[in-house]
Amino acid sequence: MKKITLVAGFITLMQAFGAVAQTTSSDWYACNFNDGKTVEDLLKVSNEWNDWFDNNATSRYTAYVMTPVLGNFADHPEVIWMGFSPTPSELGRTMDEWMTKGGKLQKKFDSVVSCSAHALQGVRTIRSYEKLGEAGFVQVQSCERKPGVSWGQVAHADERWGTWMEENNIPGGYYRWWSGTGSPRGAAADPDLGESEFQQVWITESMEQRGQGIEAYRATGAGVASYEIFGFDSLYVCDTARVWYAQPVGGTD
Repeated sequence: MKKITLVAGFITLMQAFGAVAQTTSSDWYACNFNDGKTVEDLLKVSNEWNDWFDNNATSRYTAYVMTPVLGNFADHPEVIWMGFSPTPSELGRTMDEWMTKGGKLQKKFDSVVSCSAHALQGVRTIRSYEKLGEAGFVQVQSCERKPGVSWGQVAHADERWGTWMEENNIPGGYYRWWSGTGSPRGAAADPDLGESEFQQVWITESMEQRGQGIEAYRATGAGVASYEIFGFDSLYVCDTARVWYAQPVGGTD
């Protein structure tokens, strides 16, 4: 991870969402491997980071290493480090402790990857994923609201969609990732990380379960339900989905 000093900030959009759903704080690094290095090298250093975290960190933070599975690989970084904390202050404390105590280990990360971006984001739960903390497949779409659509309209529709998923036994978890401080727009490091207002995220434990979810969507009339919940003209537009493989690398148990 490249050490980048940021002003800790986090946009939760609570005025729009109220207490409708759980929100979480997150940060991410977009990185490429240095010559001759692979994800296995990064996982080795990440294991050392987990030991460092156990001995130095005083906040809650869980980290994942994400590598692309489906997508145009030329458009993405080779690897993303993404971490999650329950609150903005705990995420900020994690960053403070890393910047003051993590210098030696930082050099090991720098020997494996070069990172072009570091930013914050908010995470809003629409439907909880039952196996958080385990490896899984993360489908991401970058989305923009249509003109005149409020965040409150999106939040209300999301609540109804999460209920529909639960009632129809659609597998996996469903989330919104909201671009926060440091997120690039325009010439961004990655279309999954900040080039849009938010990312629509579906997490499954395997590619097979993802396929089962698609079959369930078709069998239960998801198209009709989507029109009823989001409107025939929809509330927002999203691009083609990409899929990443997320491996937990430590932090808070």
